[in-house]
Amino acid sequence: MSFPFSYLPDFHVRGTLVSPFALLFLGSCYHKTMAKPATHAQTALTNTFGALGYASILTQWLWALVTVGYPLITSDKWRLLIPKPTEPSPQQPIELGVLSPVVTGIAIVFTLAVLALTIYVLTKLPTTIGKTGHRVTQSTATVIAPAVNHKKLSKKQRATLTFTLTWWVKLVLIIVPFAALRLASPQTGLEPLVVLTIGGFCAAMSMLWIGIQYLCYKILRLLPEQVW
Repeated sequence: MSFPFSYLPDFHVRGTLVSPFALLFLGSCYHKTMAKPATHAQTALTNTFGALGYASILTQWLWALVTVGYPLITSDKWRLLIPKPTEPSPQQPIELGVLSPVVTGIAIVFTLAVLALTIYVLTKLPTTIGKTGHRVTQSTATVIAPAVNHKKLSKKQRATLTFTLTWWVKLVLIIVPFAALRLASPQTGLEPLVVLTIGGFCAAMSMLWIGIQYLCYKILRLLPEQVW
């Protein structure tokens, strides 16, 4: 009996006879070589777009809450919960004298410390937003996964389904606040077109960032657990 691939011709590579089986083996090795695990830079790049998407989604929800819930925010019921500010008592100026240079130095050090702390918080803010948003979408997808598929799934299949649902949860989180802008209160003093334009811009940016994140996940072949 002849082998199914016996009809394939041999090939010459730089004067060396190479059989089809060697080419198949080399192709398999090349594919395995190309499918390397994603580097830290690739993962960070993908999750940066995810963090931008979550930040944009958060902006959408804040805009929807302000425009739709404006009458509730400005109602007198909320004002009763806020204590009235007391008038400050007049204070006599303090003479610093020789301590003035020392106080100035302390003030400068304190200002630099606050500035450094602000920069640190701002650099950590995208990571915090991204991880928090990931926990929200992951938890939501985990809850609704049994309702989507009633069959008994393996641990790997359940993880794959949950990861797929996280993208749909992100999409819903983008659509809902934009749709809610149709209920925006006229008491805001803004034209409905202005409200929808701002909300539509935020929704478009959310779709853009999440879409780029999904493309990076596909192109860079990241693992689901690497994506926020």
